[in-house]
Amino acid sequence: MQTASALGHFFAGRDDEALSWANCALQEQPKFVVAACVAAATSALAKRAEAEGAMTRLRQLQPALTLSNMKLFPLRRPDDIARWKEGLRQGGLPE
Repeated sequence: MQTASALGHFFAGRDDEALSWANCALQEQPKFVVAACVAAATSALAKRAEAEGAMTRLRQLQPALTLSNMKLFPLRRPDDIARWKEGLRQGGLPE
């Protein structure tokens, strides 16, 4: 539920809330990839100091993950897809 809250805030553009919920989720389940993605994308878009560390964590959890092979959950709205990809791209996830 914490990750779902993080995602909702992320897609609404509420970066502080998204990052807070993602971090709560990662405290409970440190290997949850979706929460790590939210933390990485949000911190990159918000230009937060922890952006590099968040992407490092994500890459440790899923070393082969790229933007092109990411199929974690369905997104339907083009704006959501664009924000998701841009956050992860800015964070350093390879194409």
